[in-house]
Amino acid sequence: MCKDTNLSREDLFLLEEYRSANELAYHVDMQRHRLTSYFLTFVGVALAGLLFFLEGKAKINLLGSVEHPIMILLFLTAVIGVLIIYVIARLRRVQFENFRIVNNVRTYFIQEDKKLKNIVELSDKTLPIKETINSGTFYWVLILIVAIALLFVLSAYLFIRILGGSSCIYLTITILPILFILIIIVFSKFYLHFAKPPEPPNYIDDIENQSLKI
Repeated sequence: MCKDTNLSREDLFLLEEYRSANELAYHVDMQRHRLTSYFLTFVGVALAGLLFFLEGKAKINLLGSVEHPIMILLFLTAVIGVLIIYVIARLRRVQFENFRIVNNVRTYFIQEDKKLKNIVELSDKTLPIKETINSGTFYWVLILIVAIALLFVLSAYLFIRILGGSSCIYLTITILPILFILIIIVFSKFYLHFAKPPEPPNYIDDIENQSLKI
């Protein structure tokens, strides 16, 4: 915490809040990278299983056909990916809230000092208020969503193959590309929904309303 004795207790408190919010906002990026690494590891294992199946190396399996466990593995990996997308969305929501705290504290200290504003170059106008499809984070998540869609489609392909064999090849060619696109659209909206930060509170209005009620 800052030890400048020229600052009031309130200023010291705000500076500590600024430091904590700033650290937490950028800590979110590290957590996102870590979760992505975990998921890509799962994807690698699932695709290795698929390649194992395609190369025809699995001749004997206790469950019968090797298609069943690989289909389950692909599906479960995709489900894990959905959970990771949800966690990343909630982390992004927290990040937006902390960006807002950092900006509020910065605005409080800079106030109308134009010289400082020109140096900092950050203000309400540059503050990201919600997730958009143009942000770098969204494109990062979109890569994961495409991987998830691919896993779901591959598991669906194996499921159709198990049910109907080669007789369903035309149905597979028709349905799976549509399913792939739909999954990308649905989970993109899923991410944007859960990454949306809450509206900033207005405690002054709340206090005034309570006063009027009294």
